Amino acid sequence: MAKKRRKTRVIPKPLEGTRTILAPAKAPVIKGQDGSGINVACGHCGKALVVDAADATFSNIVLRCPLCGAYGELA
Repeated sequence: MAKKRRKTRVIPKPLEGTRTILAPAKAPVIKGQDGSGINVACGHCGKALVVDAADATFSNIVLRCPLCGAYGELA
């Protein structure tokens, strides 16, 4: 089965306290363990932000790309 590949939708920086923002110093932001999850890339620069994560992992989460600094959400 082919892996699901998605890109984030680039958004402005959320207001303080309105969203959960994951902003680590390096990518990937989230990494699954079993190799069967989805892959998500930054919608601005294409950097891999999520590797093999369960699709249900994402709910009201914003990912900040450590490469370009863009804020993105899954559409």
